Amino acid sequence: NINVKRMLKRSIAELVEDRFACYLDECLNNPNLKYYINPWINGLRPDIMILKDNKIIALIELKTNFGYCRNIFDGSNSKEPSQIHQRIKDFRHLQKTKIIFRNPRSKDDRELFFSQHCLLYYITCSAENYISGHNMIDDYNIFIKDNQKNRYAEFLRFGIVCESFHNHNSKKEYPSETELRIGIDRLFKTAHGMNTIINEIKKSCK
Repeated sequence: NINVKRMLKRSIAELVEDRFACYLDECLNNPNLKYYINPWINGLRPDIMILKDNKIIALIELKTNFGYCRNIFDGSNSKEPSQIHQRIKDFRHLQKTKIIFRNPRSKDDRELFFSQHCLLYYITCSAENYISGHNMIDDYNIFIKDNQKNRYAEFLRFGIVCESFHNHNSKKEYPSETELRIGIDRLFKTAHGMNTIINEIKKSCK
């Protein structure tokens, strides 16, 4: 509408979540899987929840931009608590409680159960806008090593969608929908890449 002018940029997060859920659906190619974006479960709203019948196959936190909270693995030197610690805390709490899924469209609540192989996936779209001089994967590996007693490696997976998701040094411009799709398709094929994550989710479907 030519009479409507947005004065601030539209949030990129919602668009990326939609695109990423569609990407997962294409890769997993399983008609029995349903993808819920920002669902309400026990007062929490994960970015993406994958369901098979009443079983939670995967919970996904998808980060597009770290902003001022760049140190996601260690909150000791930040004014904000470590993001990933809070997500893990929420995930572990859900595993031990009765889970109620509230669907605002159908206006009904139903009980959900965790798949035996359900994992928490913490996925960042880009390694950009991270701590200067730090490697994100290296910091993740240190984070897992430092938390061996908490057994994080048993239920947490970390991944990077692409090396350069958007050029934040170029007039602060966000990518178009086409550029987003290209970015999502340009995936890492490493131990922390999407191939590994897709295979892990497939295991949880069994």
